[in-house]
Amino acid sequence: MNIQGGDNDNSIVMELTPDFETFEGDVVWTFDNNFYSPKQSGAFRLPNGNTFVTVAVDGYMFEVTSDGEVVWELNRGGVVRAQKYSIDYFNILGDLNGDGNVNVVDIVLVVNYILDNVFTDNADMNNDGQLNVIDIVILVGDILV
Repeated sequence: MNIQGGDNDNSIVMELTPDFETFEGDVVWTFDNNFYSPKQSGAFRLPNGNTFVTVAVDGYMFEVTSDGEVVWELNRGGVVRAQKYSIDYFNILGDLNGDGNVNVVDIVLVVNYILDNVFTDNADMNNDGQLNVIDIVILVGDILV
């Protein structure tokens, strides 16, 4: 992905298929929707097929579908380049069922792991290499905070 400056202070997001022998490329997809940034911007294809774009001059970020529909946008100012990660990108310590939250369900899972003598790093809250009541106490404390 690349953001190119266009005519009349208008930028374009372009996806190219590069030809490394000729150093040229075929344009696969473009998006042009009245935004401009002369430098430091970025565009990244997301796993869902959409494209995440950062317009550095404005600190404007948006997600656009292959059909050109903007489905998410945020204007933060002062952001020169960003990437968007899915909720499951980060492994949240204590989130044993992978729902993006640490709650009582995760406590029940830790208790079951301890009773069944099953170890998982994500439940080892104090990183001591074992699951026990201390991990439950830490998890409860994290939930109550």
